[in-house]
Amino acid sequence: TGTNSRLAEDMLAVGPGDSISYVNANGVFVVDPGASQPIRHFRPSEFGFPSDRTDAVAVDSGNNFWLRLQDEIVRIPATRPQEWQRFSQPAFFGPSSSTDHARLQLVETPDGSMWLAGRFGLARYDSNSDRLINFRHDPGDPRSLPQTLGEIGYRIFLDDFGVLWVGANLGGLARLTPQSDRFTHLQDSKPSLISRNIVRAVAEHQIDSREVVWVANQNAGVSVWRRNAPGDYEIIHHYP
Repeated sequence: TGTNSRLAEDMLAVGPGDSISYVNANGVFVVDPGASQPIRHFRPSEFGFPSDRTDAVAVDSGNNFWLRLQDEIVRIPATRPQEWQRFSQPAFFGPSSSTDHARLQLVETPDGSMWLAGRFGLARYDSNSDRLINFRHDPGDPRSLPQTLGEIGYRIFLDDFGVLWVGANLGGLARLTPQSDRFTHLQDSKPSLISRNIVRAVAEHQIDSREVVWVANQNAGVSVWRRNAPGDYEIIHHYP
């Protein structure tokens, strides 16, 4: 992994197709799991970047690459790999010398929206205008993104109902239903409020045909939310 001692989750992606992609200080590599050598190698320095260091990678359903490079998100179209599209997305808290902090998560909702999250915040790619639309926390708007801080930014998860879940590093959990651009906040009001509203991960499974959302919290275990009806969730258990 080049100068990085650790291959992080965000530095590895499935795709394009049946291949595997990974990034490191030397650029972007695409490998065939059955081959001993990479089948493709992209060097950002050949596309105007000062170095080849690439911090994170994701691949969407159209086999397009998404990269985190310094203060930019880069999209490499599957059909035009020489045409790198650059979107300026500086991190909330300034540059970081550690790739541990340069996250890039990507999910695609049933309505065709593509969402990306990391230290830069949360953004939706609009294919019609070919631009990224940024979402921010607004203290005066309770339906905006929850507040976050620190090096993490936001984490996102898409459930089986097409609901986008957003975990913040201070403001807890929020969800965005399909065809909406307004967030609904779900905060744990039990003791340890602050710790439980620092979300590290979100997952989902079904119990007797009912959705259960698992939320891992900073220093406060796991909270389990049950979906009783569309828009109605309640905590049914907390593991310390």
